[in-house]
Amino acid sequence: MLSVADPGTGRRLSWDQRLLQHAGRPRGAMRPEFQEQKFTLHRKLLDRINLEALAAIDNQRVRAEVRQALIS
Repeated sequence: MLSVADPGTGRRLSWDQRLLQHAGRPRGAMRPEFQEQKFTLHRKLLDRINLEALAAIDNQRVRAEVRQALIS
């Protein structure tokens, strides 16, 4: 898993930790790095998930499938 040092603390953060650390900030406060992470994540999901098939699946299973796509 790719990790990058947090500029504030120097701790190593994985991409998902970096993504979640910005979850509560207003949209205007997002840095370009965060926007790039969102774009990459969205693309990865679209490449791996059949959206038509998801429409026929219950929400709990959809969440599990998306989670699996993100960690694989």
